[in-house]
Amino acid sequence: MNRPEWCETDFRRAEVYLEEHEAEQPDTALFDCGDGLHAIIPRGLPALGVRFYGLFMLAPLPVLMASVLLLVLYGFQEEIALNLTTLAVFAVCLVLIAGLARVMHLILKNRALFPRDYFVTLGKNGIAMHYSRKHFPFHNPRAWLTWHDVQSVTSGGGFFLPAFFLGLPFINYPRVLGENGTVVDIPFRLSRAKQPLQMEAIEALIQQNLQWRKTIRS
Repeated sequence: MNRPEWCETDFRRAEVYLEEHEAEQPDTALFDCGDGLHAIIPRGLPALGVRFYGLFMLAPLPVLMASVLLLVLYGFQEEIALNLTTLAVFAVCLVLIAGLARVMHLILKNRALFPRDYFVTLGKNGIAMHYSRKHFPFHNPRAWLTWHDVQSVTSGGGFFLPAFFLGLPFINYPRVLGENGTVVDIPFRLSRAKQPLQMEAIEALIQQNLQWRKTIRS
C-alpha cells in the first residue's frame, strides 16, 4: 500500500523543525514541532544520514583510533619495564584515543554532514516511521498507521541494527501495534534514568491522540 501524502508532509515539517531546534534539547528524543506534530528521533543511537563529505571526513578517525589501540596492545605484549617513559607513552596513547573519539563526536553533531534523516512522526492524521531497511531489516521501516488503525501501545523491545554496533542487539522502546499486524517502532536510547520517563511520555502522547480522535468521532 502506498504511503499517504500526510506521511511525507509530516516528515518535511519535522525535518525543518529538527534542523533548527534539535541542538536546544540535547537530552530528549521527543520534540514538539507545533500544530499537533511531534517527532521522535533515535537519540543515543547511530542512526544519522550520511553525506559524502561527512563520510570522507569521518573515515580516517576509526582507522587512527584502531592504529593507536593496536600500538598499545602489541607494544605491551612482551615484558617491559614499567618506568616513567613507559607510563608516559601509555598515557599519551590513551589521550590520543580520547581526543579522536571527541573529534568523531563533534563531527557527527554537524547536521550539514550528518543530517537527521531518520525518525518517527506523530501528527494529526497518524503515526509514521521514516527509516530504511538498513535500520529494520526484518519488517517495514516505513510503516504507518492512522489513529483509527492503532490498536495498542506497548513498552516492548526489538532489533534495531544501528544499536548492534554499540553491543546492544535488542533495546527497549515503545511499539505501536495496528491492524493487519502493522508495527510502528519508536527506537531511542537515553540514560537509564531518563529512558523509562521518555517512554511513558511518548505512550501518554499516543493515548492522548487516540482519546482525542474518539472524542471527535463521538
